[in-house]
Amino acid sequence: MLDERKGKILEAIILDYAATAEPVGSRAVSRKYGLGVSSATVRNEMADLEELGFLEQPHTSAGRIPSDQGYRYYLDHMMRRSRLGQAEMRRICDVYSRKAREIQWMLRQTAKLLAESAHAASLAVGPHREDAIFRSLRVLPLEGEQALLVLVGDAGVVEHRILNLPPGMTVADLEVFSAYLTDRWRGLPFRRLASTSVREIYDNLSRYRRMLDDVLDFLRERREREGLETVQLVGASHVLEQPEFRDPAKVRVFLECLEREDLMAELLEQREGSTGVTVTIGEENAYPGLRGCALVTASFGMGGRPKGQVGVLGPKRMEYPHVVALVEFVAHSLTQELGRAFRD
Repeated sequence: MLDERKGKILEAIILDYAATAEPVGSRAVSRKYGLGVSSATVRNEMADLEELGFLEQPHTSAGRIPSDQGYRYYLDHMMRRSRLGQAEMRRICDVYSRKAREIQWMLRQTAKLLAESAHAASLAVGPHREDAIFRSLRVLPLEGEQALLVLVGDAGVVEHRILNLPPGMTVADLEVFSAYLTDRWRGLPFRRLASTSVREIYDNLSRYRRMLDDVLDFLRERREREGLETVQLVGASHVLEQPEFRDPAKVRVFLECLEREDLMAELLEQREGSTGVTVTIGEENAYPGLRGCALVTASFGMGGRPKGQVGVLGPKRMEYPHVVALVEFVAHSLTQELGRAFRD
C-alpha cells in the first residue's frame, strides 16, 4: 500500500491527466491540489511512484502519466464514486419509462445514453436469442387475406412476420390457432418450437395446415440466422476524437476490433454473471487493439438471472468516478425496467 502522500499525488495526477490529456508536472500538482508540500517534494515523490510502476514518463515530456498499475491501484483503493446529477438520472429514467417491449430497442437506447453521458464508445449485449423462452403467439388480422404473426419471449424477445391467410379464415379461427400454440409451446426455448410434438400439433390443427407450415418455416429460418448475439455499439467517434488516437495505426487496429462483433460479444460475455462494476485497463485487455483502452461494464438481469451486459469503452484516461457510477446506475435502471415491462 502507498503511504498517504504518495496516494494523494497519484490521485492528483490521474484527475489532472483525465481533464487535460497532458502529462502532469510536479508544479501543477503542488499548485492545483493543495497538498501542503513544495513542488520539489512532489517531484521526488513522483520519481518514487515511477520507480514503483505507478507512473510513466513519456519521452517527449518532463511530466508523468498514470500507468496501468497506477490506474488499477486508484480504482481498487482510492476512487470515490461520483453521485450522478438529478438531470442525468432523470434523462436515463425517462427513456426506460416508455416501457418499450422489444429488448433490442432498449439496448440501443441504453448504448446511446451511455455514449452521450460518458463521451466514449458504449456497448450493450442482451440475452442469447436462441435460448429465449417462448411466452405467447398471436395472429392479428390485417387488410385483405393477410395477418401479422407475433411471437413473444421472455426478456422482451419479439419476432414477427406477415402471413398470407388461407381463404375463409375468420378472427375466431385466428384466436383458436393462437391459443392452441401458445398453450402447447409456453415455457419452451424458441430453438425447440419447430421440432416439439409436430405430428400432434398437425393432427390437432389440421384445418390450419397451411398457416402452421408458414409458422414452422419462420421458426426454422429464425433458428438458422441466430448465430452470434447482436452487440449494440455506439459512439466510437467519441474515442477517435481523443488525443490518444491521433496515430493512424492505433485508429486502424482499434476500428478493426470494433468491427468484429464476435470479439465485442466475447468481451462482454466474459463478464457474464459478475456482480457490480468490472473495470479492465490497458494490458489487462486480452486483445492488442484495446490495450490503450479501458472497459467499464456491469450486468443487468431479470427475475434474479443475468440477461446481458452494458459498458463503456474509452481511453485509459477516463473520468472513472463518473463512468463507474453511470454504468452502475444504467445497469440497475435497465434491470428494474425489464422487471416491470416483461413480468407475466
